[in-house]
Amino acid sequence: MPEMRKERAAAAAVNLEGISIETDPVTSGIAKDRRWETQDAAVTIPAGAYSVHVRHTDPTGGQITVNGEALGFNRYYERSSREDLVNRTQDFTPEVVILNPDEKKVTITVSYPSSSNVNPQDL
Repeated sequence: MPEMRKERAAAAAVNLEGISIETDPVTSGIAKDRRWETQDAAVTIPAGAYSVHVRHTDPTGGQITVNGEALGFNRYYERSSREDLVNRTQDFTPEVVILNPDEKKVTITVSYPSSSNVNPQDL
């Protein structure tokens, strides 16, 4: 019968004498945010945001569609960026397409990185 045993991590020593690590100072920017209400029949929010929040706010009912998902009154669609721990990258939001054929009231909130080419004020 095979012998079973647990492996244990071996102790290791690291000598850091004579090694210098240079770091760049952290730079900062201001995220580009916008919150607005619209009744436009169609709105496209470009990919690359930190977060996108779309809420159907028209109490008269009806439906809007966000990326193919139907939303009734007071329902919302929300996406946010996530860290890809495997590839050590940031995965931002996809393009968001809002179809509002009955021109219902919709509240949209977006946040883009300061380095983004998208200006939410132009949406």
